[in-house]
Amino acid sequence: MPIDTTNIKDSDCRKKEFPLNDLALTKCPSGFQIVVKRSTLNTMKRHGKTSMHAEVGGMLAGSLCWDGEPFLLIEASIIGEHTNGNTASVTFTGETWDRVWEVCEKDYPDCNIVGWYHTHPGFGIFLSGMDLFICDHTFNAPHHVAYVYDPQSEDDGWFIWKNSTLSKLLPLVIEDVPNEIVSSNQSQTMPAMQNNSAVQQSERQWLLPLILISNLLLILCVAGLVYLVWKQDTKTMQDKIERLEKRVIELENQKFSVAQIDSFIQTNDGRGNIYNQRAYLWTLTNNKFRLILPYGVNVEILNTDNPQYWRNDSDDSIFRKRSPNNP
Repeated sequence: MPIDTTNIKDSDCRKKEFPLNDLALTKCPSGFQIVVKRSTLNTMKRHGKTSMHAEVGGMLAGSLCWDGEPFLLIEASIIGEHTNGNTASVTFTGETWDRVWEVCEKDYPDCNIVGWYHTHPGFGIFLSGMDLFICDHTFNAPHHVAYVYDPQSEDDGWFIWKNSTLSKLLPLVIEDVPNEIVSSNQSQTMPAMQNNSAVQQSERQWLLPLILISNLLLILCVAGLVYLVWKQDTKTMQDKIERLEKRVIELENQKFSVAQIDSFIQTNDGRGNIYNQRAYLWTLTNNKFRLILPYGVNVEILNTDNPQYWRNDSDDSIFRKRSPNNP
Protein backbone atom coordinates (compact mmCIF):
# COMPACT_ATOMS: atom_id res chain seq x y z
CA MET A 1 0.00 0.00 0.00
CA PRO A 2 1.41 3.42 -0.91
CA ILE A 3 2.19 5.92 1.82
CA ASP A 4 -0.60 8.46 1.55
CA THR A 5 -2.57 10.70 3.90
CA THR A 6 -5.78 9.24 2.43
CA ASN A 7 -4.90 5.95 4.10
CA ILE A 8 -5.16 7.46 7.58
CA LYS A 9 -8.00 5.86 9.58
CA ASP A 10 -10.01 7.39 12.40
CA SER A 11 -8.83 4.58 14.66
CA ASP A 12 -5.29 5.91 14.24
CA CYS A 13 -6.29 9.37 15.43
CA ARG A 14 -7.23 11.19 18.56
CA LYS A 15 -10.76 12.52 18.55
CA LYS A 16 -10.51 16.28 18.68
CA GLU A 17 -12.63 19.13 17.40
CA PHE A 18 -11.14 21.00 14.48
CA PRO A 19 -9.97 24.43 15.76
CA LEU A 20 -12.25 26.59 13.61
CA ASN A 21 -12.33 29.51 16.04
CA ASP A 22 -8.55 29.57 16.46
CA LEU A 23 -8.19 29.62 12.70
CA ALA A 24 -11.00 32.16 12.14
CA LEU A 25 -12.82 29.70 9.87
CA THR A 26 -16.51 28.88 9.60
CA LYS A 27 -16.17 25.32 8.32
CA CYS A 28 -13.58 22.60 8.10
CA PRO A 29 -11.62 22.46 4.84
CA SER A 30 -11.68 19.13 3.04
CA GLY A 31 -8.78 16.72 2.98
CA PHE A 32 -5.82 16.25 5.25
CA GLN A 33 -4.70 19.48 6.92
CA ILE A 34 -1.63 20.65 8.81
CA VAL A 35 -2.48 22.96 11.71
CA VAL A 36 0.48 24.68 13.34
CA LYS A 37 0.82 27.41 15.94
CA ARG A 38 2.53 30.66 15.03
CA SER A 39 4.64 30.34 18.16
CA THR A 40 5.99 27.02 16.86
CA LEU A 41 6.85 28.57 13.48
CA ASN A 42 8.60 31.45 15.22
CA THR A 43 10.66 29.05 17.32
CA MET A 44 11.79 27.04 14.28
CA LYS A 45 12.68 30.18 12.33
CA ARG A 46 14.54 31.61 15.31
CA HIS A 47 16.50 28.38 15.49
CA GLY A 48 17.24 28.53 11.76
CA LYS A 49 18.57 32.08 12.04
CA THR A 50 21.30 30.93 14.43
CA SER A 51 23.11 29.34 11.49
CA MET A 52 22.86 31.29 8.25
CA HIS A 53 25.26 29.08 6.26
CA ALA A 54 24.98 25.58 7.74
CA GLU A 55 21.90 23.40 8.14
CA VAL A 56 20.21 22.90 11.48
CA GLY A 57 17.11 20.94 12.35
CA GLY A 58 14.88 19.33 14.89
CA MET A 59 11.63 17.42 15.46
CA LEU A 60 7.94 18.30 15.42
CA ALA A 61 5.75 17.38 18.37
CA GLY A 62 2.01 17.11 17.90
CA SER A 63 -1.05 14.90 17.55
CA LEU A 64 -2.86 13.18 14.69
CA CYS A 65 -6.50 14.18 15.17
CA TRP A 66 -9.87 13.31 13.64
CA ASP A 67 -12.96 15.45 13.14
CA GLY A 68 -14.70 13.83 10.21
CA GLU A 69 -11.32 13.92 8.43
CA PRO A 70 -7.76 13.68 9.69
CA PHE A 71 -5.68 16.73 10.53
CA LEU A 72 -2.25 17.05 12.09
CA LEU A 73 -2.00 19.47 15.00
CA ILE A 74 1.61 20.55 15.53
CA GLU A 75 1.99 22.07 18.98
CA ALA A 76 5.76 22.42 19.39
CA SER A 77 9.19 21.94 17.88
CA ILE A 78 12.15 20.35 19.62
CA ILE A 79 15.62 21.58 18.71
CA GLY A 80 17.95 18.88 17.45
CA GLU A 81 20.99 19.11 19.68
CA HIS A 82 24.29 17.27 19.11
CA THR A 83 23.72 17.28 15.33
CA ASN A 84 26.38 17.29 12.63
CA GLY A 85 25.51 20.06 10.19
CA ASN A 86 27.22 21.51 7.14
CA THR A 87 26.24 23.65 4.19
CA ALA A 88 24.12 20.99 2.50
CA SER A 89 23.03 18.50 5.18
CA VAL A 90 22.28 17.90 8.85
CA THR A 91 22.71 14.57 10.62
CA PHE A 92 20.77 13.55 13.71
CA THR A 93 22.99 11.49 16.01
CA GLY A 94 22.01 9.02 18.71
CA GLU A 95 22.52 11.76 21.28
CA THR A 96 20.15 13.94 19.27
CA TRP A 97 17.36 11.37 19.48
CA ASP A 98 17.94 10.73 23.17
CA ARG A 99 17.57 14.42 23.91
CA VAL A 100 14.48 14.74 21.67
CA TRP A 101 12.63 11.92 23.43
CA GLU A 102 13.64 13.30 26.81
CA VAL A 103 12.22 16.76 26.02
CA CYS A 104 9.08 15.30 24.40
CA GLU A 105 8.23 13.09 27.40
CA LYS A 106 8.94 15.87 29.89
CA ASP A 107 7.49 18.96 28.19
CA TYR A 108 4.91 17.50 25.77
CA PRO A 109 3.64 14.27 27.36
CA ASP A 110 0.42 14.26 25.29
CA CYS A 111 2.26 14.63 21.99
CA ASN A 112 4.15 12.35 19.65
CA ILE A 113 6.96 13.01 17.17
CA VAL A 114 4.99 13.67 13.96
CA GLY A 115 7.70 14.95 11.67
CA TRP A 116 10.90 16.91 11.41
CA TYR A 117 12.21 20.27 10.26
CA HIS A 118 15.51 21.54 8.92
CA THR A 119 16.94 24.55 7.10
CA HIS A 120 18.23 25.13 3.58
CA PRO A 121 20.27 28.32 4.06
CA GLY A 122 20.48 30.08 0.73
CA PHE A 123 19.37 27.31 -1.63
CA GLY A 124 15.60 27.20 -1.57
CA ILE A 125 12.74 24.98 -0.53
CA PHE A 126 12.87 21.36 -1.65
CA LEU A 127 13.80 17.93 -0.31
CA SER A 128 17.25 16.72 -1.27
CA GLY A 129 18.22 13.12 -1.80
CA MET A 130 19.38 12.85 1.81
CA ASP A 131 16.17 14.49 3.01
CA LEU A 132 14.11 11.93 1.09
CA PHE A 133 16.22 9.13 2.57
CA ILE A 134 15.43 10.38 6.09
CA CYS A 135 11.73 10.56 5.27
CA ASP A 136 11.71 7.09 3.69
CA HIS A 137 13.43 5.41 6.62
CA THR A 138 12.38 7.46 9.65
CA PHE A 139 9.31 9.58 8.95
CA ASN A 140 7.39 7.18 6.73
CA ALA A 141 3.97 7.09 8.41
CA PRO A 142 1.10 8.55 6.31
CA HIS A 143 0.69 11.51 8.69
CA HIS A 144 4.40 12.36 9.03
CA VAL A 145 5.41 15.75 7.62
CA ALA A 146 8.61 17.65 6.82
CA TYR A 147 9.16 21.40 7.15
CA VAL A 148 11.95 23.23 5.28
CA TYR A 149 12.98 26.80 6.04
CA ASP A 150 15.49 29.04 4.24
CA PRO A 151 16.74 31.61 6.80
CA GLN A 152 18.31 33.77 4.10
CA SER A 153 15.27 34.21 1.85
CA GLU A 154 12.61 33.65 4.57
CA ASP A 155 10.90 31.09 2.30
CA ASP A 156 9.49 27.90 3.80
CA GLY A 157 7.43 24.88 2.82
CA TRP A 158 5.61 21.86 4.24
CA PHE A 159 5.65 18.39 2.69
CA ILE A 160 3.16 15.53 3.16
CA TRP A 161 2.87 12.00 1.80
CA LYS A 162 0.91 11.56 -1.45
CA ASN A 163 1.10 8.20 -3.23
CA SER A 164 4.49 7.44 -1.60
CA THR A 165 5.94 10.78 -2.71
CA LEU A 166 6.29 13.99 -0.76
CA SER A 167 4.22 16.93 -1.99
CA LYS A 168 3.87 20.49 -0.78
CA LEU A 169 0.89 21.58 1.31
CA LEU A 170 0.07 25.01 2.74
CA PRO A 171 -0.57 24.78 6.48
CA LEU A 172 -3.30 26.42 8.53
CA VAL A 173 -1.71 28.72 11.13
CA ILE A 174 -3.13 29.45 14.56
CA GLU A 175 -2.09 33.01 15.33
CA ASP A 176 -1.46 32.51 19.04
CA VAL A 177 1.40 35.06 18.98
CA PRO A 178 2.49 37.75 16.51
CA ASN A 179 4.54 36.72 13.52
CA GLU A 180 8.21 37.33 14.19
CA ILE A 181 10.69 38.39 11.52
CA VAL A 182 13.87 37.27 13.21
CA SER A 183 17.17 38.71 12.02
CA SER A 184 20.31 36.66 12.43
CA ASN A 185 21.80 39.01 15.03
CA GLN A 186 18.61 39.02 17.16
CA SER A 187 18.09 35.27 17.47
CA GLN A 188 17.95 33.83 20.96
CA THR A 189 20.60 31.53 22.33
CA MET A 190 19.97 27.89 21.47
CA PRO A 191 21.28 25.15 23.78
CA ALA A 192 24.45 23.28 22.87
CA MET A 193 24.95 25.10 19.54
CA GLN A 194 25.17 28.86 20.13
CA ASN A 195 28.94 28.81 20.55
CA ASN A 196 29.46 26.86 17.34
CA SER A 197 27.12 29.19 15.47
CA ALA A 198 28.96 32.27 16.75
CA VAL A 199 32.31 30.83 15.66
CA GLN A 200 30.94 29.95 12.23
CA GLN A 201 29.45 33.41 11.74
CA SER A 202 32.72 35.04 12.84
CA GLU A 203 34.68 32.94 10.38
CA ARG A 204 32.28 33.75 7.56
CA GLN A 205 32.50 37.47 8.30
CA TRP A 206 36.16 37.24 7.32
CA LEU A 207 35.60 34.79 4.49
CA LEU A 208 33.77 37.13 2.11
CA PRO A 209 36.33 39.99 2.33
CA LEU A 210 39.16 37.49 1.79
CA ILE A 211 37.43 36.09 -1.27
CA LEU A 212 36.85 39.59 -2.64
CA ILE A 213 40.49 40.60 -2.01
CA SER A 214 41.77 37.40 -3.63
CA ASN A 215 39.59 37.97 -6.69
CA LEU A 216 40.75 41.58 -6.90
CA LEU A 217 44.42 40.54 -6.74
CA LEU A 218 43.81 37.93 -9.42
CA ILE A 219 42.15 40.53 -11.66
CA LEU A 220 45.07 42.94 -11.11
CA CYS A 221 47.62 40.23 -11.97
CA VAL A 222 45.78 39.30 -15.15
CA ALA A 223 45.43 42.98 -16.08
CA GLY A 224 49.15 43.54 -15.47
CA LEU A 225 50.08 40.56 -17.63
CA VAL A 226 47.80 41.77 -20.42
CA TYR A 227 49.35 45.24 -20.16
CA LEU A 228 52.91 43.87 -20.40
CA VAL A 229 52.03 41.78 -23.44
CA TRP A 230 50.28 44.76 -25.02
CA LYS A 231 53.21 47.04 -24.23
CA GLN A 232 55.70 44.60 -25.74
CA ASP A 233 53.57 44.21 -28.85
CA THR A 234 53.16 47.98 -29.04
CA LYS A 235 56.92 48.53 -28.74
CA THR A 236 57.59 45.96 -31.43
CA MET A 237 55.03 47.61 -33.68
CA GLN A 238 56.49 51.05 -32.95
CA ASP A 239 59.97 49.79 -33.86
CA LYS A 240 58.62 48.44 -37.13
CA ILE A 241 56.86 51.73 -37.83
CA GLU A 242 60.04 53.70 -37.09
CA ARG A 243 62.06 51.46 -39.42
CA LEU A 244 59.45 51.93 -42.13
CA GLU A 245 59.43 55.68 -41.59
CA LYS A 246 63.22 55.79 -41.90
CA ARG A 247 63.04 53.72 -45.07
CA VAL A 248 60.41 56.05 -46.51
CA ILE A 249 62.63 59.03 -45.72
CA GLU A 250 65.56 57.30 -47.42
CA LEU A 251 63.45 56.57 -50.47
CA GLU A 252 62.19 60.14 -50.56
CA ASN A 253 65.80 61.39 -50.45
CA GLN A 254 66.71 59.10 -53.33
CA LYS A 255 64.96 61.14 -55.99
CA PHE A 256 65.89 59.11 -59.01
CA SER A 257 65.94 60.72 -62.43
CA VAL A 258 66.69 58.86 -65.61
CA ALA A 259 68.30 60.38 -68.69
CA GLN A 260 69.70 58.71 -71.72
CA ILE A 261 73.00 60.11 -72.91
CA ASP A 262 72.53 61.02 -76.56
CA SER A 263 76.09 60.12 -77.47
CA PHE A 264 78.43 57.40 -76.59
CA ILE A 265 80.25 57.50 -73.33
CA GLN A 266 83.93 57.08 -73.83
CA THR A 267 85.57 55.00 -71.14
CA ASN A 268 89.17 54.38 -70.47
CA ASP A 269 89.96 51.13 -68.76
CA GLY A 270 93.25 52.44 -67.48
CA ARG A 271 95.23 50.21 -69.82
CA GLY A 272 95.12 52.54 -72.83
CA ASN A 273 92.00 50.94 -74.23
CA ILE A 274 89.18 53.31 -75.05
CA TYR A 275 85.56 52.14 -75.42
CA ASN A 276 82.53 53.95 -76.78
CA GLN A 277 79.15 52.85 -75.45
CA ARG A 278 75.64 54.29 -75.18
CA ALA A 279 74.57 54.42 -71.55
CA TYR A 280 71.80 55.44 -69.18
CA LEU A 281 72.51 57.68 -66.25
CA TRP A 282 70.58 57.51 -62.93
CA THR A 283 70.99 60.52 -60.72
CA LEU A 284 71.14 59.78 -56.95
CA THR A 285 71.57 61.97 -53.92
CA ASN A 286 74.91 63.40 -52.82
CA ASN A 287 75.82 64.08 -56.42
CA LYS A 288 76.28 60.37 -57.20
CA PHE A 289 75.37 58.72 -60.48
CA ARG A 290 74.85 55.14 -61.53
CA LEU A 291 75.75 54.14 -65.07
CA ILE A 292 75.31 50.89 -66.92
CA LEU A 293 78.82 50.34 -68.18
CA PRO A 294 81.01 47.27 -68.54
CA TYR A 295 83.97 49.28 -67.31
CA GLY A 296 84.24 52.31 -65.11
CA VAL A 297 87.65 53.63 -64.30
CA ASN A 298 87.28 57.11 -65.81
CA VAL A 299 84.25 58.34 -67.70
CA GLU A 300 83.98 61.35 -69.97
CA ILE A 301 80.63 62.48 -71.39
CA LEU A 302 81.21 63.54 -74.97
CA ASN A 303 79.26 65.87 -77.27
CA THR A 304 78.43 68.35 -74.53
CA ASP A 305 79.24 72.01 -74.33
CA ASN A 306 80.81 71.48 -70.95
CA PRO A 307 82.40 68.03 -70.70
CA GLN A 308 82.40 66.58 -67.21
CA TYR A 309 84.55 63.90 -65.75
CA TRP A 310 83.51 61.14 -63.37
CA ARG A 311 85.61 58.87 -61.24
CA ASN A 312 84.80 55.45 -59.77
CA ASP A 313 83.67 55.93 -56.15
CA SER A 314 83.23 52.39 -54.79
CA ASP A 315 82.62 49.95 -57.62
CA ASP A 316 82.34 49.86 -61.39
CA SER A 317 78.90 51.49 -61.46
CA ILE A 318 78.99 54.37 -58.94
CA PHE A 319 80.85 57.57 -59.75
CA ARG A 320 81.40 60.92 -58.10
CA LYS A 321 81.56 64.17 -60.02
CA ARG A 322 85.00 65.69 -60.30
CA SER A 323 86.41 68.83 -61.82
CA PRO A 324 88.23 68.51 -65.18
CA ASN A 325 91.07 70.48 -63.67
CA ASN A 326 91.21 68.26 -60.59
CA PRO A 327 90.86 64.64 -61.70
